[in-house]
Amino acid sequence: MDEYFLRLTVPANTPSSSPASSRLEVEGDYVYEIAYFIPPGHAGLTGLRVYYGDLQLLPRNVDEWIRGDGIYRSITTRWRFGSRRTTLTFKAFNDDDTYEHSFYIYVVTASVDEVLSTARLEKVFAPVARFLKRMVGV
Repeated sequence: MDEYFLRLTVPANTPSSSPASSRLEVEGDYVYEIAYFIPPGHAGLTGLRVYYGDLQLLPRNVDEWIRGDGIYRSITTRWRFGSRRTTLTFKAFNDDDTYEHSFYIYVVTASVDEVLSTARLEKVFAPVARFLKRMVGV
């Protein structure tokens, strides 16, 4: 598995109608995971989207933005595209009239073999996880 990192800094007064944009070229059979950190201070004044070409990948509800303040989120995606080299585009706005804000984005890619191995392990350990949930009550 390979990891990629992107810091997307958005100037103050960057409207959602004309968002800041940054591209990230990744290599692998799958985009296995995307994680992002929205540091404290964003106060819901910013938004982030992930695209493959014109297709909005995240958030899944089109025309919405990922928003937050002091949150970290990791999403297992297992996206497979037409080629081993893929370019993702990250777009963000900032309605804050005073401060720039940054998003920290992590992308993990994987080969077919790595994804299949992980899927097999998940299948093997799923019953164990269900058992522990029942025992602990979580």
